[in-house]
Amino acid sequence: MQFNLRSAYAIYRREMARAFRTAFQSILSPVLTTSLYFVVFGSVIGARMEPVAGVPYGAFIIPGLLMLTLLGETTSNASFGIYMPRFTGTIYELLSAPVGVAETLAGFVGAAATKGLILAAIILATAIAVVLPDFPADKRSTVIGITGATGALGAVVGPALGAVLTDVWSWRGIFWIN
Repeated sequence: MQFNLRSAYAIYRREMARAFRTAFQSILSPVLTTSLYFVVFGSVIGARMEPVAGVPYGAFIIPGLLMLTLLGETTSNASFGIYMPRFTGTIYELLSAPVGVAETLAGFVGAAATKGLILAAIILATAIAVVLPDFPADKRSTVIGITGATGALGAVVGPALGAVLTDVWSWRGIFWIN
């Protein structure tokens, strides 16, 4: 059987439309939560701690907070997109179409990765605005590079991890990630 790109793209579009319909909970909520972490731990507590090897505490926590948010959100987005139609009884739409497992996974995981990249860009901009002024000018480009690479890695690893967890374990596995 040949890979049906059109059906994978249709699933991808449907998942992206769902993400934008629920933008408050799928995009704004994680950005707001991570921004509060940046403010509390990066600026308030970080200002009271001494830099270690010339790296301020706020810079130290940016990659960790970015990965925490991206892995949790992309995993739960991919798993939720697969589980929710089954829960609401609309899975028959997907099951009645001539769509294979590869197309289904490509659509769901691709949409979750795209949402993860959108989240990474917004969170990175927030982190730069909140924490970057604490850095010396010569280290800012390094911090932006490391944080950007961390965001991209989380956006790619998260959906794949969510797909593996739901396939190997069950949909309940996503709750062990969060």
